[in-house]
Amino acid sequence: MGTIVIFAAAAFAVGFAWGFRRPAGYCHLSTVQRHALPNRASSGLINGVVFAGIVGVIAAIAVGSGL
Repeated sequence: MGTIVIFAAAAFAVGFAWGFRRPAGYCHLSTVQRHALPNRASSGLINGVVFAGIVGVIAAIAVGSGL
C-alpha cells in the first residue's frame, strides 16, 4: 500500500508541476488570464489528480493489491 501511495504522490507532483508551468487555456482565456496564478494552480491541480489516479490504478494492479 505504501508503494502505491508513493507512486501516486510522485505522479501528483509531476502533474502539478507540469500544469503549473504550462497552464491550460480553458474557456478561451487571454494570454494574461491563462498565465495568472489561479489558472496555473487549478491547471496543476487537475493534471496532478489525473496523473495520480492513472498511476495509482496502474501501481495497484502491478503490486497486486487489487482495487
